Amino acid sequence: MGDQASYLERGVPVLVFNSGMHPELHTPDDEIELADVDKLARAARLVFLVAHAVADDPQDPVFTAAGRARAEGMERMRLR
Repeated sequence: MGDQASYLERGVPVLVFNSGMHPELHTPDDEIELADVDKLARAARLVFLVAHAVADDPQDPVFTAAGRARAEGMERMRLR
């Protein structure tokens, strides 16, 4: 589980974005050439647009029933 775990534990809705995984990710063999930079740029734009929309919305984000169930499932997996 990533940095979002402490927010989930407190019931705060979270979103997690990534541009893909590869076996060398976060290892000493991880090199920038392994990253899909076009995909990373698209993901960064999406993160900006989502963050802007959330910040601009007068309503605070809330969990849907499906989202809460999914987050609770992720939390159970983390505790194993």
